[in-house]
Amino acid sequence: MSPCANPTSLLYNQAHYSRPHAVVEFYAEKRRSSSVVLKGCLEIAKLVASVAPLTIIVAEGRWGTVECAVLMSGNVPAEDFLEKDCQYIREKTKDVPEATARARFMVLFQNMANYGRIQPKRFESEMGRLWAFKHEVRNIQIRFPCFQDGNRWILTHGFKKPGAKRGLGHWPQHEIDRANEIAKVYDSRKLQLGATAKRVKR
Repeated sequence: MSPCANPTSLLYNQAHYSRPHAVVEFYAEKRRSSSVVLKGCLEIAKLVASVAPLTIIVAEGRWGTVECAVLMSGNVPAEDFLEKDCQYIREKTKDVPEATARARFMVLFQNMANYGRIQPKRFESEMGRLWAFKHEVRNIQIRFPCFQDGNRWILTHGFKKPGAKRGLGHWPQHEIDRANEIAKVYDSRKLQLGATAKRVKR
């Protein structure tokens, strides 16, 4: 018997040649074990979803807030894009914090939180319930899709839009789908968590 043999195949072969009915018993037990594992994974997922905050607040002001949606896994796509990708996109030859795409968007987010509106060229309706914060840094068109929930704007994620000039290139379909899916997750988690929903300030 090879030490590299598949244990499942070995057990099946032994049962097949010695006790045919054992094949049924073996796979029935295997299925029960899989069900237990799956149930355990689902319970863990529910626990993570209940512990993770509903949103991360990135700007707070007199009008309201701008927040990043948190997924059931605990991941925060909009915050990840803001802190990682946008931090390394900066105006050419300007080696100062204010020159980064992150800094530019933080100004937009804070102005929205303070006044409930900003320049139309920096924020506009896109499709359905989706709006977008917009900026261009070094010919890179950057978008943060979002939707409104009362006096809150909820960011779904961020991405670089095709087309270096204004009016060139549309949102890729997968970015639209991703924004809508994250919005659905937010709605579902908000309903599920109810009064226990946490909004954490970064």
